[in-house]
Amino acid sequence: MSRGVQNMSGIAEAFWDEFGVLINKIKAEAPDLLPRCNEHLSLYIEEQYRWESLEMRIEEVFVRHPEWTPRKMAEHIRYYQRMPNSMRPLIVKRAQKVKNRLRMRKQRQDGESERDGDV
Repeated sequence: MSRGVQNMSGIAEAFWDEFGVLINKIKAEAPDLLPRCNEHLSLYIEEQYRWESLEMRIEEVFVRHPEWTPRKMAEHIRYYQRMPNSMRPLIVKRAQKVKNRLRMRKQRQDGESERDGDV
């Protein structure tokens, strides 16, 4: 097992084992399908990475401009990433998700600092 696989949770590790079994079955029974499976898997991983990198970018901008609304953030990201206007609703949803995550993180940090101050 590689180093990245060793740091997984139990569910992820079980999924990884099942995935390995599936790939071995494909190799044994239909090796001509293996390149196509790899193609689909790489497309899925690239798509997930693209959304994660977009969320990281949104988080960076929200840290600098916490007063921005998710709608303004979507326009900013859409403009600078040169995305079509049809992507705006998806970007707004991601921006809402990121802003809520940052808000909850700040609340937890404030709660911890209050508890530390009381002790």
